[in-house]
Amino acid sequence: MTRAFVFDEPGHVVRSGRTVADASAESAVTLPMSPRARDAIAALFYARTLPLRAGDHVRFPVNEAGRNVVVELAVDGVERISAGGTSIDAIRITPTLERRVEDRQPVVSTLWLSNDPHRVPVLLDLDAGFGRVRVELVSYRP
Repeated sequence: MTRAFVFDEPGHVVRSGRTVADASAESAVTLPMSPRARDAIAALFYARTLPLRAGDHVRFPVNEAGRNVVVELAVDGVERISAGGTSIDAIRITPTLERRVEDRQPVVSTLWLSNDPHRVPVLLDLDAGFGRVRVELVSYRP
């Protein structure tokens, strides 16, 4: 089922519905949202703007599908990886999700961003307990 989420930062709520119009309506399901929370995609864009030096740890709130979590990014350093049929230097980041109540096996993931000013996501390895996925960039045009 498709769901739409509308973030209301000033109101500290996220509204949910079948469509954006439904989620924007007063009758939408409304859930509390942590101040300055962002969705998972916006969190990735935000992370790409950070200095990301080896040993850095950064924490920020994320609201994903109405659930408030805190993401901690641990910057592991730069390593050479193979992605898209080529070998590149990439910044290795280990995200950790903190929930108020752990109701399932924690998600274990590693993200690699290009080690250049663009910080392009080149590889993601994610294990959600019920399955594992590896996402690899195969081409890129700036």
